[in-house]
Amino acid sequence: MSNKSLAHFIIAVLLWLPVCFALWFLTASWHLNLTKVALSFLPDFQSVKQIGYFIEVIPVFSPHSNIQLQLSVNPLLYGYGMPFLAALCFSSSGDWEKRLEIFFVGYFVVLLPIQIFGSWISLWKTLVFDFNAPLSFPSEILALAYQLSSLILPPVTPLVIWLWGFQDDWHP
Repeated sequence: MSNKSLAHFIIAVLLWLPVCFALWFLTASWHLNLTKVALSFLPDFQSVKQIGYFIEVIPVFSPHSNIQLQLSVNPLLYGYGMPFLAALCFSSSGDWEKRLEIFFVGYFVVLLPIQIFGSWISLWKTLVFDFNAPLSFPSEILALAYQLSSLILPPVTPLVIWLWGFQDDWHP
């Protein structure tokens, strides 16, 4: 941030945000496909498929032996940190190689797993609280994980990644 004032940086972030959110939404099927592949490796679900912007799963648990549940989740609800991180990185000073490196590492190593975790927790929340699926731990832990993955991690994590990635640019 040594080359830009804070006001210029904020204006740049505000200008990048609509562009980044539009690109994120236009590439949503790609992000959803990554989440679908990850969820298909979990033993909790018999079937995982993508339908539009939703991922539909058939869980192993069923409240009645003759009924097969089909649950859906929108992983984009847990992945909106990606365009936020992009806007922060693209508005920062420094060379583009560094900006892109921080963005891609932050997305694939941190934000995508948060999106997968949020989708998984959302499906489990539906199973436990709507269909009384058995849990081997207190349901309060699941409720806390759901709140964390939907309200706290998506907006806060991009800020933490950005602060960590551009910490050399912040001189006292």
